[in-house]
Amino acid sequence: MLQRSFILFCIIFTFTVYQAQLKNIEIKQIPAEQTIPLFPNHPDKAALIVYSSLETLSFRSNTGGIVSKSSANGKFVLILEPETQSISVMSTGFIEGRIMIRNPKPKEVFYYSVMPVEDDKNSIPVNIITEPRNAVIIIDGITYPEGKPISLLSGSHSLVIRKPGYKKVEEMLSVSRESNLFRFELKVQERSIFRVISDPAGARVFIDNIPMGITPYEEYRLPGKHLLRLMLPNFENYEDSVTIGEDPETLINVPLSSSLGSISISVNPPGALLTINNEEITPGSHSKPEGTYIISISEVGYEPKTDTLYLKKGEKVSKDYRLNSLYGRLLVSVVPEDATIKIDGRISNRTNEYSLLEGSHEINLSREGYEPSTDFVQVIRGATERYSKSLRRLTGSLLVSVNPSGAEIELKKERELIDTWKGLRQLSDIPVGEYQITARYDGAEAVTKDLIIEDNKETVVNLLLETVPLLTESSEGGGFGWYIYAGGAVLIGAVVAVLTMTSTSEETPAALPNPPGRPEL
Repeated sequence: MLQRSFILFCIIFTFTVYQAQLKNIEIKQIPAEQTIPLFPNHPDKAALIVYSSLETLSFRSNTGGIVSKSSANGKFVLILEPETQSISVMSTGFIEGRIMIRNPKPKEVFYYSVMPVEDDKNSIPVNIITEPRNAVIIIDGITYPEGKPISLLSGSHSLVIRKPGYKKVEEMLSVSRESNLFRFELKVQERSIFRVISDPAGARVFIDNIPMGITPYEEYRLPGKHLLRLMLPNFENYEDSVTIGEDPETLINVPLSSSLGSISISVNPPGALLTINNEEITPGSHSKPEGTYIISISEVGYEPKTDTLYLKKGEKVSKDYRLNSLYGRLLVSVVPEDATIKIDGRISNRTNEYSLLEGSHEINLSREGYEPSTDFVQVIRGATERYSKSLRRLTGSLLVSVNPSGAEIELKKERELIDTWKGLRQLSDIPVGEYQITARYDGAEAVTKDLIIEDNKETVVNLLLETVPLLTESSEGGGFGWYIYAGGAVLIGAVVAVLTMTSTSEETPAALPNPPGRPEL
């Protein structure tokens, strides 16, 4: 028991001696910086920024709410979960301190300084005077009011002086008992052209959340950091921190990203009615906001089609719609080729291919001189049917007899010569219709008749040509005389007379004269 008490005493004594040797640190909340720091990788987090001359600082959260830590040149940046938490601040040789973060909001930033507490005997009052006055003085990351002494330890300290409209001062101060007064004349900062353009143009420009105009935008501005935001309907908002330098011009060129998607549509048949959400459109590419769209395609003789799609922002969708025809195909072959074709009572155009609705269809064929035809064909959707037909020609026959048999015959139809021949003839398969037939023979008057050839009937035509005799005296002597009549010769006084018909004139005398010396009968 005695031994255990001794060990406990040694532990308490050692801790007390060690604690007495540790130095204190001073933790103070300081004003926020003029520029707003951005943490694009953590838009839903809070942040803690700590300035300190102690390089060995470390931090711990009682809730584990520290997401990430980074440090550079005495500046420590902690990304925090947006929750109430206690941050322990530790450094070798110093007593642990704490920073209480209460109800932080996303993007909210807290500023603190952590400095070692020095004995007053080592502190040196330092005065910093600026012209013009009312500048912001930052020493070792801590902001101090102007015009009041600043307690600093002997040695080097980083100094930053800022004042709107003037160039920033950055340098190292060497502080000692002999060197504790510093004067600075601030130089006027020249303005430079700040130009903002966007693609496409026409975006609204906000600088530090203040509306300034539309792109392309330009103005004279002092160097510094600013929050730039561009807004344009149907495009993503652009937001970023920009720095205006000391160059004569600072150009910000922003390609805006569209917040729309695109639907590219093609249809077949080309003339089909196309609508998106009941709005009639033409085939091609159409830009639309994110959302649900109902696409409808319809055309007479085709099955209508409806499609629903969800278009995402920036998405490109291609659609090729082909309607199923309600028609079938009918191939028609007709002899003769110039026959009139009627389908369902309507005269068709001169083609051999037809698109017809599914079902039964009536086909009428007609041609002058041919027997008309009526048939019915069944057309099936999407199939090809063939229809062939040869019309029967309407014909009759003609039987021609003629006297004399050597007469020449001409057959005409509508004054057009059809055929010629001599003597008797029988003709078959003559197209029906009206004809003219003419017979000619030397010494006889030509004969012409009209005739009609009827279907499946024989037409008989008899042609009789009458010859005309002509009397002339041939010789005279010895009591005998010769008289030649048209078509023959007669020897007067002879017992035998020979008659040959050789008509040479179309004129017919009223009566033949008696031969000389013969009394009239």
